[in-house]
Amino acid sequence: MRRYLQQRRLDRRETFIPLDHPPGHRCEADFGHIHVDLPDGRRLVPVLIVTWSDSNAPFALAMPTERTEAVLHGLCEAFTFFGAVPKELWWDNPTTVAIHVRRGRDRTLHPRYAALASHDSLAPKFCLPATPWEKPRVENRVKDLERM
Repeated sequence: MRRYLQQRRLDRRETFIPLDHPPGHRCEADFGHIHVDLPDGRRLVPVLIVTWSDSNAPFALAMPTERTEAVLHGLCEAFTFFGAVPKELWWDNPTTVAIHVRRGRDRTLHPRYAALASHDSLAPKFCLPATPWEKPRVENRVKDLERM
């Protein structure tokens, strides 16, 4: 019985496929938080991190908040810094970008984010909930930044 159950568990394991993206195709975005010493004391500051999936080239910008206006401003700064706009931009499921998380990868976009995506011909993509391995490059950058 033990061997049967072990084989059954092995048959149900998730399959992982190595991700290889052509240049300029995919970026990953996320927020991290760092402690900053300011004249009025130490504060936890959100940092927008955008990373290209093909080259792992990073962009980080400390923001006053994680609200939609800050996200839009940060993305415009990132695209200016890189000199390009990706075809796809992958996110977790922040409410400032995706108002409602529906079944699978279907999301209701924030109207302002939808306008930016439409203007830049950018396809907004979202990870499934609780799957950080779908955008590993930016997750690693967030961890590296928070360790500093």
